[in-house]
Amino acid sequence: MTNRSAYLYILPFGVIFAVFGLYPILYSAVLSFQDYQLGIPATWSGFDNYARALQDSSFWLSLKNVVLLMGVVLPCQLVFGFFIATIMHAKLGRRTGVLAGIYYLPVVANLVVVSLLFQALFQQHGLVNYLIGGLGLGPLSWLTSPTWAPITTMILIFWKGVGWYIVFLLAGLRNIDPTYYEAAKLDGANSFQQAIHISVPQLRPIITFLLVLGIISGWQIFTEPALLFGGNSGTGRGGPANSVLTPAIYIYQQGFTTMDFGYASALSMILALITIVASGIALRIGRRES
Repeated sequence: MTNRSAYLYILPFGVIFAVFGLYPILYSAVLSFQDYQLGIPATWSGFDNYARALQDSSFWLSLKNVVLLMGVVLPCQLVFGFFIATIMHAKLGRRTGVLAGIYYLPVVANLVVVSLLFQALFQQHGLVNYLIGGLGLGPLSWLTSPTWAPITTMILIFWKGVGWYIVFLLAGLRNIDPTYYEAAKLDGANSFQQAIHISVPQLRPIITFLLVLGIISGWQIFTEPALLFGGNSGTGRGGPANSVLTPAIYIYQQGFTTMDFGYASALSMILALITIVASGIALRIGRRES
C-alpha cells in the first residue's frame, strides 16, 4: 500500500509532464519530418528539413553567434564568481548572507524588465554613452553596430547570471574542510596557490554542475537579444547584421514569422541534439577530472 501511495503522489506531475512536456516533444519530432505550413495540409518530407538546415547559412550563423556568446560569458561568470566567492568566504566567513543576496538580486529580477532597462541605458543617448562621453571616449553604437551588439548582449547576460555562480560557489567553499587551508599555510602556500590547488579541486563537482547548466541555458538564449534589438531599436531581433541572431530566435522566426512549422521543428531537434551532446561532453570531462 505504501508503494502505491508513492505513485499517487507523483501522478499529478507525471500527467502534467506527459501533456505539456513529453507530448509536445514527440509531436515536434514527428513534425520535423513533414512539410507543414499554417493553412496548408502537412505532407511527409522525410529528411528534407534536416538537409535544408545543413545548408542554411543563417542557421549556421546563429550557431556561431551563440558559441561566441557562451564562449565569452560562461568562463567569465565562472572565474568572476569564483573570485568574488573566494574573497567573501575569506573575509566574511559565514556572515555573507546580505552580500550574497545583493549579488543574487539580478538573477531573480524579471528578465523582460532588465532587458528593457539595458536597452534604455545603452541607446545612443543613454546613460552609458553619457558616462563614457565624460571620459572623452565618445558615444558608442551599442545597439546598432554589429561589433558592439554582441558585447552589449554579453554584458547583460553576465550581469543577469553571475550571482547564480557566486551563491553556488560560496556554498561549496563553506563545505571545504578548513584543515586543508591550515596545512597549506604551514607549507608556505599563498592565497592564490590555495585557491588553485585546494578550492578548485574541491569545487570541481559544483563547477561541472554550473558548467552543464550554463551550456544548456546558453543554447537557449532568446529573451536578451530579442528585447535588446527588437521593438524600438530598429535592428530586428537578430540585431544589426544578425550579429546576435541565436538558434532560439531563428527557430522562432521560422515558426511564427514564416509559419514554417515543419522546418522550425527540425531546427529544434537539431538544437536539442547539440545541447545534449555538448552537456554530455562537459559532464564527462568533469567526472573524469574528479
